[in-house]
Amino acid sequence: MKKTLLILIILVLSLFSTITSLKYERTNPTVIGNVCTATTDNPRGFCYEDLPAGGFPFSFLYDAGGVSVMGSLDFIEDDFYLIWFIADIAFYFLLFLTIFLLIKKKIFLPSPNSV
Repeated sequence: MKKTLLILIILVLSLFSTITSLKYERTNPTVIGNVCTATTDNPRGFCYEDLPAGGFPFSFLYDAGGVSVMGSLDFIEDDFYLIWFIADIAFYFLLFLTIFLLIKKKIFLPSPNSV
């Protein structure tokens, strides 16, 4: 029972950390239209703009160029990638589990006999 509760607590912490990692935004070149001048580098005439992508260490929410309010992230109208969301949860789960195991083995905490 104690191990199950610990895993549940770490899982909730991981989910919370993944959701709050949306505040870490980086830009991603995104197609916002196709009426730009065609060049040899861009033969189809796509228009690109750096739009935000949220999540850390893997971005799982991307601003949908011509569909949503540009420059802001929202779960309803932007592109959500479940596999990267799960990867972020797994990353934070392993991070918190490692920290817990190190504390349990007293690697982080000083021993009472040390001066």
